[in-house]
Amino acid sequence: MEAALTSAGVIVLLALAVDLTLTLFSPFGHHGGPVHRFQNRLIWFAFRSTARVMGAKVRPQVLSLAGPVGVLSTVLLWSGWLIGAFALVYLPHLDSFRMLTPTASPPWLDAVYYSGYVASTLGLGDVVAISPTMRAVTVVEAVAGFTLFAVSTTYALTVTREAGLAAALAAEIGAFRRVTEDVLPGESDDVGADWSLEAIAGRKAETWAAALQRITDGHRQYPLLHFFRPTVDERSLLVHVGWLVNVLEPVAEGHLFPPLPERLL
Repeated sequence: MEAALTSAGVIVLLALAVDLTLTLFSPFGHHGGPVHRFQNRLIWFAFRSTARVMGAKVRPQVLSLAGPVGVLSTVLLWSGWLIGAFALVYLPHLDSFRMLTPTASPPWLDAVYYSGYVASTLGLGDVVAISPTMRAVTVVEAVAGFTLFAVSTTYALTVTREAGLAAALAAEIGAFRRVTEDVLPGESDDVGADWSLEAIAGRKAETWAAALQRITDGHRQYPLLHFFRPTVDERSLLVHVGWLVNVLEPVAEGHLFPPLPERLL
């Protein structure tokens, strides 16, 4: 029984390492670890199902919460995963620990308690490992817990930043769209007769293409970004990119563009 529980704990730890590696350290060729992907889809399914029974005005706000909740759930998932895996390792070896404050808690709860405060590096000290092996395992978990805290925090901040970049690009293209549609029709004398919406957008296309490529790479590396949704269409990058593609169709046919008017840069 002891060997079975210890082996189960090691296997769960290896599964966590695989999920973390495929999610954090494999930017291309994968779409996150299998458990991470399943969690994201489950969260999206829950929010989408909830949104369907809500009113049309509330539905976008509900869907917009899926991404942030997914970020928080990912950090909690990995943390709980680590604590549970080491608890399985400790459980059959509780006689190798000294309880400074004896309790009537079941053994599995003592194992989870010890694993939890070691992983979070709290170091309470009311449970102490007395065997060399368990002391070594305790050190390994403390290092793993600190590392997991660092990488999961970085992951959460990076996903949030990438979502912000997409929102900023959507706002930029949306603002450009409103300005050009307002300025060009009625101010041809100021802008010039040779100017068109297609010509002006074409001059911006190279910069926007680079930004879109970065955002695409971010979605490939951080699949959780798929579940960040804006509350209104005006903030949707997909909506504005669709408009931009239609506008730039003539560019693909060989249009040449003079420099932009300064007021539209």
